[in-house]
Amino acid sequence: MRIAICDDNKQDRDKLKENLYRLEQEKNIELSIMEYDNPDELCYDCTARGEVQIVFLDVYMGDALGTEAARKLREMGYKGSIVFCTTSTDHALDGFRVQADGYLVKPYNYSEFREALCRLESLFIKETKQINFTSERIEYKIPVSEVYLIEVDNKGTKVFTRDQIYFTWKKLKAFVEEIDAECFYQIGRQYFVNMDAIESIREESLIIKNGYIVFLPKREMMKIKQDINDYIWNSMRQ
Repeated sequence: MRIAICDDNKQDRDKLKENLYRLEQEKNIELSIMEYDNPDELCYDCTARGEVQIVFLDVYMGDALGTEAARKLREMGYKGSIVFCTTSTDHALDGFRVQADGYLVKPYNYSEFREALCRLESLFIKETKQINFTSERIEYKIPVSEVYLIEVDNKGTKVFTRDQIYFTWKKLKAFVEEIDAECFYQIGRQYFVNMDAIESIREESLIIKNGYIVFLPKREMMKIKQDINDYIWNSMRQ
């Protein structure tokens, strides 16, 4: 899981990292943490360097406001989670406008840190789930959250992830039974799609992150689109 911390106070960044690493051990997940002391570089990296699941933003950074950085991130297409780190909740309305997932009020202890992340519990659960398969005689264990698409290919399958594409002889049915996650949706006998990775719904296809394309069967097209739209809508309301 990739996490970004943006705070102009190094001590505050170090304390947040300490709590995140404790959470890493508790949840048995792997975290990759990037640090920033100004929002400009953060905004660039979050949209140019790959997927970041959570951004922790200090509200007051010199002349810069974290709420403005959050607004910019959303305008640039960032769809991950945002948690504000602040000395007060005066900017709660701004947080609502940018769909913030929580407030971490300084100073805080680990219990308060965990409570601030309660809305992200499902994200951490997804991160602990993994799929297992063999590709070119190498065994892989990949977090379900990094799997964008699984597609039937010849007698095996292709696994499309955040970083690359794998071919395996493991059957689609086995992947479906193994993943068993609400965010995944099976399309016919050919595709198993992570709906959280869908970037757009076209007339006859889905555009997945990294430019992957899923072509929709005409007979089921309307139902598939409705099911996916229902999932996306419900996710936004939670």
